Amino acid sequence: MAADPQDPLHQPRQALAAWERDLRPARESRRLLWVVLAVLLVFGAWRASEWLLTQRRATPPSGPFPTVRLPAVPTPVAQHTSAKADTPAALAAESYGVNKCLSATGQAEYSDRPCPTGTQASTVWVQSDVNLADGMSPAERAASRLNNQAAVAAQLQQAERQVVVQGTGSTRGNCAALEARIRWIDAAARQPQSAWQQDRLANERKLVRDEQFRARCQ
Repeated sequence: MAADPQDPLHQPRQALAAWERDLRPARESRRLLWVVLAVLLVFGAWRASEWLLTQRRATPPSGPFPTVRLPAVPTPVAQHTSAKADTPAALAAESYGVNKCLSATGQAEYSDRPCPTGTQASTVWVQSDVNLADGMSPAERAASRLNNQAAVAAQLQQAERQVVVQGTGSTRGNCAALEARIRWIDAAARQPQSAWQQDRLANERKLVRDEQFRARCQ
């Protein structure tokens, strides 16, 4: 079949005018694509280097490990505390003297200074740890209580004898003896005592106070 020369499809193609070329869409630039590819390559290389560093850190090093010497720990030395010997010399070293000043009226005063003129001076020995019951074991507490009771009883008897000698047969001497007994009962009550011992001292103190009231002591 012969081609129709009037058919526009078989006519020779003519050059496009300028306005026709402007109607065509512009070709997309490939520069942006290359930039994106470069960024992806750089990111992939960075991730690969990070992974290699992580694997290298996680892998234990081969070869002999260095020897680390730790400082020597000092061995604790057991210290044995020797018990105090209850000897007269040891008790004397732990006691101190207090001046007891007895006036002419039979009133007794205690001081670490010299007694005033006109009073009778005597020395009363007191244990330095007589009131220190904290930190003692039950056995040490019981032994200290017995020693304190004996010391208080001996000092009380000595004080009563001194007052009785100076004030025999006089009301004033009797009042001084009662007052001295009250003082020593108070001193004994301040020591670590059992409950029944404290009750006994309280009852004895009440009896002495009643006797002072009957004797009209000032």
